[in-house]
Amino acid sequence: MDQPNNHDVYEITSYVQAKVFSNKLRIKIFSLFDDEVAKTSKQIADQMGLPASKVHYHVRELAKVGLLVLTETKEKGGVIEKYYLPVAKQIHIRLKDDETPNEGEKSGEYLISKSYFRDYQEEFLEAIERKDERKKSEKSEGEQGTFMSTSTLRLTEEKHKQMVAELRQFMEKWSSLEDPEGPDTMNSRLLLSAFIQSKS
Repeated sequence: MDQPNNHDVYEITSYVQAKVFSNKLRIKIFSLFDDEVAKTSKQIADQMGLPASKVHYHVRELAKVGLLVLTETKEKGGVIEKYYLPVAKQIHIRLKDDETPNEGEKSGEYLISKSYFRDYQEEFLEAIERKDERKKSEKSEGEQGTFMSTSTLRLTEEKHKQMVAELRQFMEKWSSLEDPEGPDTMNSRLLLSAFIQSKS
């Protein structure tokens, strides 16, 4: 059996991988592996409350492009169970300059960004709703904080590149400081982005 990448980060560099990963359900599937425990498509389907056949298709597509890795097979009651893990803990998008979509297609970066922002928005708003509910019931112990900040800065292109490099370093720093899975740990999700606005 193959083994996942030993590194914490895997970079998607091809348009084919980016297009496969841009599906919202597939991004959700990845989020279920935070515990780093190998799972079958049936176990994933049960966690998500979805039909096994539907999840099996998406798991197969992720495995086909190397984003999920088959780590083990077991025979149970005459059925072969296949266990998968993500290729790495985090997925970064670094498409090659020569990876361009066909005429009329959106780029892989566009498709993934659209899925990520929608998914992040939904979960962020759900976190605020949970916090509001805790306030109403006066259950504030262990409250999970939410934070949002946005700025428009006047920078040269060189300074913009420097800022982006420092944001990447920030993500890498906190990824290296992750705590082992335990009763006191929780998933802290963040999304950092930066872009140069159109002058028009």
